[in-house]
Amino acid sequence: MATASSRVLVLAVIIPEISASYRDVLTEIVKGIEAQPGARVQRFLLRNNLPRLAKWLEEQEAQGAEAVIALGWRSIAAARGLRTTLPVIAGAAILNPHWRAEGLSGITLRINPNFMLRRLRLLAPVVRQVHMVHDTASHGCLVEEAQAAAARMGLGLFSYPVSNAPGARVRTYQALLDQGFTRHDAVWLCEEWADGEQDLILAMLLEAAWDSGLAVFSENPAHTGRGALFAVLPDYTRLGGQLAQMARLRVKYNAPPAIIPLPDAALLINLRMAQHLRVPDVSAFQTELQSATGGVVILPS
Repeated sequence: MATASSRVLVLAVIIPEISASYRDVLTEIVKGIEAQPGARVQRFLLRNNLPRLAKWLEEQEAQGAEAVIALGWRSIAAARGLRTTLPVIAGAAILNPHWRAEGLSGITLRINPNFMLRRLRLLAPVVRQVHMVHDTASHGCLVEEAQAAAARMGLGLFSYPVSNAPGARVRTYQALLDQGFTRHDAVWLCEEWADGEQDLILAMLLEAAWDSGLAVFSENPAHTGRGALFAVLPDYTRLGGQLAQMARLRVKYNAPPAIIPLPDAALLINLRMAQHLRVPDVSAFQTELQSATGGVVILPS
């Protein structure tokens, strides 16, 4: 006999039609949703077919669907615009925390600041100040949460809001570099930006890392291969499971809307940079570095 906690939960999952590179991420997330005990997934591929989506959601609700999981920007925008009566859980995108007022829940595609700063403390214990440049129009950097986490760890966290005007971010980083960094400073690359700017800024910061001992850490896993001390790689299958669990909480317990960061991730460490920054033997404290589900990958020097 099925218990209340194991009863079938029918989830209407909206998946956007996107490029092949990002499609793999969504595939892993959907696998995680489907792997949740008691979850039954009905999929809708979002193209330029919003009227069809509205009708499909009505059909799914009539057939017993109890929640919607919208993956990616286009799916989230479509679900918000349709104002469905089903609870909407959003994922695979950077989420605006103010959407909670609309009744939307979700997991924003950014790591918990506490996770990032604890790993920084382990890998670069001499750091005293963390610098974060962020777009005023973006929600990619969890500034308030990061400042609270830094304060608990005895770190100073300085945020520098910039506009999205061309060159604004480059000028801000250049001004910081002109002031001078030491081995007691770290820069947290907490959001994405235009590719041209990204290459230039990363080159500027990594030069300072080699010259002055600046610790650069990032939420973009590709930056570790370029020379950042460490970065994170989300477990997308686990994220899918967490989205399904959030849907179950909304349905079963009428949990209030919540938008939360990714709780943990795998850690990527650049061994060459770690050695340059005089990090103790990384392999000696891998257990402390890794999370409950995310491992540690050390890129060779």
